[in-house]
Amino acid sequence: MTAFDTLAAVLEACGPAPRRYPIEHKKGLLGHYTRYGPWKITFDPPPIPVRNCDWHFVHDDFDAELIDGTWHGNGLGGSCASFADALNECDEIEDDRMAPTLIGDA
Repeated sequence: MTAFDTLAAVLEACGPAPRRYPIEHKKGLLGHYTRYGPWKITFDPPPIPVRNCDWHFVHDDFDAELIDGTWHGNGLGGSCASFADALNECDEIEDDRMAPTLIGDA
């Protein structure tokens, strides 16, 4: 079973939910990944028994800086337990980024 076979099974389990962007499966130099609009989603399970960080997502505009020995990102990336969770997290971040900010008298 290839990564694409596994991903196809995962997508089938996700159901026909309407999505903001098309889901495109790609093969790059470092393996298979999925493009979801400006997001890149990968399956890269760490060698630990915890399975809540097997899927990783990162936006094209992701940026991070090292402050006092700790990396601080701009919130445009993360890890989760499933492909469906990754899609949902990407959508939630997009919703937060597009939400209008109210400025005025409070």
